[in-house]
Amino acid sequence: MGGERRGEAMSMGWGRRLRSGFTAAAVALGALAVGAELALRWCLPPGADLIPFDRSRRILGVDDAREHPWAQGASNVWTAAIIGDSIAMGVGNQKCHRLAFVLEWFLNVGTSAPPARVRLYAKPSATYQQVDQVRRAIEEGASLVVLALSLNDTEDWSNPAELMERRADLRGWTLPAWLQPVARHSRLVGTVARAIERHCRLRQYVAYYRFLYRADYSGLAKFRTSLREIRAVADARGVPVVAMLFPLWITDLRPGRYPFAPMHEEVTSACRQAGIPLLDLWPAMAATVPDRLEAIPLVDAHGSEVAHRIAAEELFYFLLERRLVDTARRPTHVRELERLRAWEKKLRALGQPLESPSASPRGAAQ
Repeated sequence: MGGERRGEAMSMGWGRRLRSGFTAAAVALGALAVGAELALRWCLPPGADLIPFDRSRRILGVDDAREHPWAQGASNVWTAAIIGDSIAMGVGNQKCHRLAFVLEWFLNVGTSAPPARVRLYAKPSATYQQVDQVRRAIEEGASLVVLALSLNDTEDWSNPAELMERRADLRGWTLPAWLQPVARHSRLVGTVARAIERHCRLRQYVAYYRFLYRADYSGLAKFRTSLREIRAVADARGVPVVAMLFPLWITDLRPGRYPFAPMHEEVTSACRQAGIPLLDLWPAMAATVPDRLEAIPLVDAHGSEVAHRIAAEELFYFLLERRLVDTARRPTHVRELERLRAWEKKLRALGQPLESPSASPRGAAQ
């Protein structure tokens, strides 16, 4: 009897210690959570926990008579064509902020060359089907064809069920309904939830694009074939063709941290084999925060007006440097050089020097 009582007492003692330990752990975790919540509220800059939303709620159409304003009434118009998908279209942006319009503006900043017109031939989700668009653009008078490539241009839509099952943007992780009100009021919960969302989203995208670039995937073979066909069509009409490649803006773009670099190498190889000069936009965007380049981070991965401006500017100088457009189109008035030097000085003081020295700023008259 005495042994049984001692056993019961020891068991009750262990139970009390266990409950006491759980209570202490719960109190410690609660205190840690409160401390983290207060620290985030104090340390995070204003708006750091918000998903940026500055999209136009009304996208304005343009009357035909106002399209290509520099070409109106001119008989000596030089025409370029941009062939692409929804990224090239600039979905979510006003027309004046999209790649084709911004490039057209750059081409018309001077009066030393004839007026320029940039026509857009774009079809959402189009990949290797763009051969017909190239033919159409040349038939309608294009003197230059630009292929605006995206990394998903190797999708083979002859088997849509396979793609829809794997598409990362259709299978995104979502916060449980009961936790959503908490995330709206707690910086800790909201920050953690979005970090998990970004991680899950990136993991799904990486898996999807690895599938699209498998050596045995049919879409990759069709993409390579289409580039050769496009080059043949352009050569037959004596029209130069170049390509530009958009990166994916869903992750850190800095070298060594960007997981889609192997896909860029595949596209570069395909263009080289087809004899098509390629402008890879990844280096030009590598030092930019991805949230500035996405239309709506975590919601819409199309490009923002910032992405389209960078793309248009890089393409403009890419064409000038290769003499694919009249060198008379090189701007004679390049301003803000003093401001660029001031930016460089401040960035260097903050430990982030610009890669390009201000002594030879991009875009200066040569």
